[in-house]
Amino acid sequence: MSWFAAVLVVECNVPDSAPASRLFDRQIRLIQADSPDAAYTDALSIGESENASYQNAEGHVVTWRFVGLHDLAEVMTDGLKSGVEIWSLREQGDAASKVVEKSQLTAFWVQANEDKTAAELLDLKA
Repeated sequence: MSWFAAVLVVECNVPDSAPASRLFDRQIRLIQADSPDAAYTDALSIGESENASYQNAEGHVVTWRFVGLHDLAEVMTDGLKSGVEIWSLREQGDAASKVVEKSQLTAFWVQANEDKTAAELLDLKA
């Protein structure tokens, strides 16, 4: 059995939101499988389980929809310890432009925004 990092893309749709302001989530999921094909199948199944709809505080139906995979890569788990690399994305351009302040890192952003509605997060007019 091997470990794979699957990068899922899940899109959020709130009625009346402009396409440019739509929220999407790239989720990195660890999957244990016998082969890349098995990991791929598992990743698609996990992605489909992310499909959900609910009514928000403003009465709008918010829909989360699995769009597909961004990447699937085998993870080397020999010597698994804090700080080990499990996924990377190689891009061209200005590396410094990809660095964000501590408050914008997901762990801290979620903590600071846990009581906000999707409309507030997307700065939509109610």
